[in-house]
Amino acid sequence: MKHTYLLIILSLLFLSACEALIIDEGAHQDGVVPDGETAVVTWVVDGDTVEVEFPDGRQERVRYIGINTPEWDERCGDEATKKNIELVKNETVILVPDLTDRDRFDRLLRYVYVGDRLINAELVAQGYAFARTYGDDDLNADLLYDLMDEAEEKKLGCLWGE
Repeated sequence: MKHTYLLIILSLLFLSACEALIIDEGAHQDGVVPDGETAVVTWVVDGDTVEVEFPDGRQERVRYIGINTPEWDERCGDEATKKNIELVKNETVILVPDLTDRDRFDRLLRYVYVGDRLINAELVAQGYAFARTYGDDDLNADLLYDLMDEAEEKKLGCLWGE
């Protein structure tokens, strides 16, 4: 009987610890999409940049926050662009800001969701993008760095595969 209670208590402690690791205030959680603007991806520029059209007809270039992919002429650049095309081209996306609205090239800086999938995270998790923190835009930094470590360990994608 004592063993049963001990097992229950240990299980509850374990589950509480797991929940604390998964739920970070404001950060991405599977199935939970933060508020943002809706747009349609009209063109994929490269592995971490797209062009979108908003319902009002406005068009903007969007740079994904928290990641960096190789340029098209660098190793893995072409593959990262193709993966981004596969994930977002012609898709309706939700664009979620962090602290900085635009970069020095006047691109919107956003986390990009298709449904409940955070595309920034998908690219990192599949081994096509590096996690990178720029300035104070770090809402999903822990998630992205953890995913990068996992992708590297598993040798996924063009960045880590052999």
